Amino acid sequence: MVALECVSDESGVSSYLAILGSLIRTERDVEELRSRRILFSTMSDQRTAEFFEALMDPLPRQELYLRTLEGIVHLRARGG
Repeated sequence: MVALECVSDESGVSSYLAILGSLIRTERDVEELRSRRILFSTMSDQRTAEFFEALMDPLPRQELYLRTLEGIVHLRARGG
């Protein structure tokens, strides 16, 4: 799906993966996201963290991703 988005104007899946990947740096991050039912994976926490680390570099940053990050920054500035 990400490959398809690279040649179209749609970027929902890529943007979602990029935002999720920006939250994951370690196994503990994966564990936290699983405990909050944000992330579901059949892989181990370590393997999931490695997957997102490998995914982040080649993943295109498209407009939806950037707009979503701007919204997050805006909400955090408001204390939300």
